[in-house]
Amino acid sequence: DVWVPHVERLRPLSDLAHLLAGRKVGLLGDSLMQQTLDAMHCETQLRRTGTGVDLELSQAMIRVGAKAPLGVRQEDADVSKAQFIYRGDRLYNHDKLAEFMTAVDTLVVNYGLHEPNETKWRSEMRRFAEQADLWLKEDPKRAVL
Repeated sequence: DVWVPHVERLRPLSDLAHLLAGRKVGLLGDSLMQQTLDAMHCETQLRRTGTGVDLELSQAMIRVGAKAPLGVRQEDADVSKAQFIYRGDRLYNHDKLAEFMTAVDTLVVNYGLHEPNETKWRSEMRRFAEQADLWLKEDPKRAVL
């Protein structure tokens, strides 16, 4: 059997941008994060809600290792823009993540699929949790999802 969600419960990805209005959201992980960002961009283009690639943001994100030109901003007349930045790190890297954290205030993280060694993955996730805890304590407005 294939699971099919109830259509009335599906929400557009743009709802995420409304929930995160005014935030710089770092999408960190593998191609799933890339596909999420691409889907948001496509959806908003179809709805013509003023989304586009923010070149200034993209250039700033390149300096912290983000993939370009994926600094997508989501905006409409009622909500300040949310900025979504993708960095394609399939595996955890403390130093690269620390650099990326300087540019965002919200992280959506997807690690683990590409690490074949469970013991190493568990160790890295403990390190990630410690790193994220320190980052969160520096500013109460930050979030990790």
